[in-house]
Amino acid sequence: MKRLLLSFFVLTAVSFAQTDVSGIISSNTTWTSANSPYVLTGSVLVSEGVTLTIEAGVTVAFDSSKSLQISGELIAQGTSSNKITFTSNQSNPAAGDWGYILFSSTSISAITDTEGNYLSGSILEYCTVKYGGDYEYGVVTISGGSSDISPMINNCLIENNDGT
Repeated sequence: MKRLLLSFFVLTAVSFAQTDVSGIISSNTTWTSANSPYVLTGSVLVSEGVTLTIEAGVTVAFDSSKSLQISGELIAQGTSSNKITFTSNQSNPAAGDWGYILFSSTSISAITDTEGNYLSGSILEYCTVKYGGDYEYGVVTISGGSSDISPMINNCLIENNDGT
């Protein structure tokens, strides 16, 4: 008796989502890894009193000269094995391709406990920030003349940028 061996091959279609964003974020918003990368086709402003949360593993790619301005709160918490990446959307990226991440005078400062552990407020943690900056601003900028603005920046790699 002959046996017939049938092999089934399942081909999985991998789809890559891309979410284009620009303009004003006026309500609490989460950028998810399922919809990554997020491409800033125009500059983005997170309004006062509004939180933008970026999940671990998300890539935020900026078109030329575009920036992310935080007047509210930015929670960008990656992990040591699943970082958040802020980068150029150019095919051959170079320092200065995009603008900057700006924390304005109304942005929500980070709050920590007595041991320095993050509790709330704006944070960049386990992020890679590359190929941004310009002649006037560095790639991560705190503006508004207030020494009270203090996002937490922890375990981030900031490299290959332009500006001060």
